[in-house]
Amino acid sequence: MAGNGEPTMHPNFPEIVCQIRKIVDKFYPDAKFVLLTNGIHLDNLEIQKCLPLIDSLNVKLDAADEITYKKINGPIKGTFADLIRIIKQLKKFNLQAMFLDGVVSNVSPEHIEKWVQLVCELKPQQVQIYTIERSTPSDKIMPVNKELLQHIRDQLLDKGINAQCY
Repeated sequence: MAGNGEPTMHPNFPEIVCQIRKIVDKFYPDAKFVLLTNGIHLDNLEIQKCLPLIDSLNVKLDAADEITYKKINGPIKGTFADLIRIIKQLKKFNLQAMFLDGVVSNVSPEHIEKWVQLVCELKPQQVQIYTIERSTPSDKIMPVNKELLQHIRDQLLDKGINAQCY
């Protein structure tokens, strides 16, 4: 489940999840039902009730601190601390992280070190690391090279965290 926005904000999110689960089970039993979310609404009890129907819960975590998070993701409900508290309550989840450089950046050695430490605290099942692939609103935001993504992945692997680069 994805789209141009946060899927968990839809007022009928639980009903939609139930219907998608039925369709997947009936017509595509080998398919995985995946949710990509910014995670900030996962403390909503109605949303929590339907999470077991989703095969793969993927939460975006592009930063290790409030300032960087807001620069990358813009204004969201709640704070970065709220998001981390919510993620810590999850039992089974993956993290997805986009790394970029330029006027907005999350790839300084200090930031990467803090991010790796935070990921280790959160204990996801898997981490998916990638960079931007399409044009951005500013030509001053750039993708990072594959070697840096692999370096970040290797730091996670060294700490026992399952991680992949895309």
